[in-house]
Amino acid sequence: MGISTSGMSKMVTVSSVQKTDITKIEGRKRMEIISREEAKEKGLVRYYTGKPCKRGHICERFTKSMHCLECGKVRSKKYVQQNPEKRKQTVAHYYRQNKLRIRKSVEECLAKNPNYYKEKYERYRAKLLQDPKRHERLKENAREYANSPEVRERSRRLRRLKRKLDDAYRNKLNIKTQTRRSRVRKSTPNWLDKNLLVPFYKEAQRLQKETGIKYAVDHYYPLKSEIVCGLNVPWNLQVITWKENSAKHNRMPEEFYGANHQMKETN
Repeated sequence: MGISTSGMSKMVTVSSVQKTDITKIEGRKRMEIISREEAKEKGLVRYYTGKPCKRGHICERFTKSMHCLECGKVRSKKYVQQNPEKRKQTVAHYYRQNKLRIRKSVEECLAKNPNYYKEKYERYRAKLLQDPKRHERLKENAREYANSPEVRERSRRLRRLKRKLDDAYRNKLNIKTQTRRSRVRKSTPNWLDKNLLVPFYKEAQRLQKETGIKYAVDHYYPLKSEIVCGLNVPWNLQVITWKENSAKHNRMPEEFYGANHQMKETN
C-alpha cells in the first residue's frame, strides 16, 4: 500500500490503497497520520498509522494497547455471544454507577436535536433490515423477554399504578375496553345462543391450568379488518396460546398462517 507524504503533514492517498480496502477507510480520506509515540506525547487515546493491522483493518488504534478499533469490535461481539449473562450484569452495573451522567447526556442531546433518538433509531433499523436473520433473531429474543414472568409481572404492576395515578391513561383504557365490548356485541347475531360460546373459554382455562401457558379465544377471521369482518360465532372461534393470539393480532388467517390452513377445533 502506497502512502503519500508532504512535509510534516501526512495524509492517506485513497487511490493508492487496494480496492478491497477503500470501503474500510471511506469517510477518512483526510485523517491525519500520527505515530504512537507522538500520540503519547499529546495525550491522545487513539492514533492512526494508515497501515492495516494483522487482520487487514485500516482504522485507528488504541495508544495504550496498540489494538485497532475493528479488532476490538470483533472481540467484544464474540465475548457478548459467549457470556450474555455477564454482559447484562456489566451493563446494569455501569448504568447504576453513571445514571446521573447518562441522564444529563440524554438531556443535552435532546436540547440540541429533539429528533436525535428518532433519527438514530431510523438509521439502526435501516441497517438491521439489511440482515433478515439477525432481525428475526432479535425479534424472537424480544418476544421471549417480554413473555418472561418477571417482566410480565412488572408490566402489570406499572399498569396498575399508572391507572391509579394517570387520569388520561385511565380514560384511554376505558374507551378502548368499551369499544372492544361494543364491537363484540355488534358482531354477535341476535339469533345466536350465547351458551354455545362458553365451551371455548372453558377450554382455554383448562389448557392454561394443565400446561401453565396462557391461552386465549381467538376470532379466526378478525372482528375488525379492512378486508372482511368476522362474526362472534362458534364456527369463527379457536383456542390458541396467548403468544400466538398476540402475534396474529387482527390479520387474516391466510396472511398469518398461509394458504389452505385449517382452523383449530375445540372439543
